[in-house]
Amino acid sequence: MSKHPLSSCTSETDSIHAIALSAVGIGALTISLSGCEWMGMYEKEKWIAATSRPGWDTFTFKGQLPAEFSIDAIAFYSPNEPDKASCQTAAFYEPGTTVSRRHVEQYTAEIDGQAQEFSFEIPLSYYKGLCGMSLGRVKLEINARYGSQDWQQAYGRGGFYFVQKGKPQTMKLGEEETLYISSTCTWLFQQSNARSILGEIEKRLMCTGAGAEFTAHNITSKTINLHIKINPEERPSMRNRWIKTDSGWMPCLPSENSNRCQTPPLFKTFKMNGQTCTVYPGCTE
Repeated sequence: MSKHPLSSCTSETDSIHAIALSAVGIGALTISLSGCEWMGMYEKEKWIAATSRPGWDTFTFKGQLPAEFSIDAIAFYSPNEPDKASCQTAAFYEPGTTVSRRHVEQYTAEIDGQAQEFSFEIPLSYYKGLCGMSLGRVKLEINARYGSQDWQQAYGRGGFYFVQKGKPQTMKLGEEETLYISSTCTWLFQQSNARSILGEIEKRLMCTGAGAEFTAHNITSKTINLHIKINPEERPSMRNRWIKTDSGWMPCLPSENSNRCQTPPLFKTFKMNGQTCTVYPGCTE
């Protein structure tokens, strides 16, 4: 007679079980659990992973990205009945207790040297075994590259929230099949304080308009279309660190009491792609 997998487990803590758990998305853990406990948890999570699936109710998130841009849409799901037994899982850092399950899905349009379009079909519900979940929010990370070096990248944030009942700021989708959202991204420049690129120009990305709140039942089978455009005018990341002149922006020396410009201002140099410069973005006056 063949034995059930759990009947042959021992009471010793076995790192193999931790490796097996990582294969079903639990991760390698160092908690002192017995071999039988590891094995039981592994079998349960393996079954749940095998029976997990997205729901049929979806919406489409699509849009247009400028050249050298990419986007990550990260969908977060939480249980409809968090206290239900099937929606509970072991709290790995507190043996003997449980926590509500969660689920995350990520959709990515990789960075491209050309302008591009993207389209993701995102489920509004998800099932982890017998646990039904609903989409709570989609976090957006708008990534952009402004140079050839690995560190010459930045990202802006945005996101969509999905609620059961609407609030004054909730976006309305009546008979319209598509909701158009426009986001403007602005480059904010500054001198880097990092030792490896001290004094070099580095940039941050600020994107406005890339966010909204929806009621989940109104968004089913609809489309959110995000158009991202770039503000042609860059500006300093902080006020009163640079002075705008006819030639461009010039960085000034700090005062004795703060990092703000002195009065009258005294200017300093900075680096841009290895060159010593006095004015941004033209480098020389």
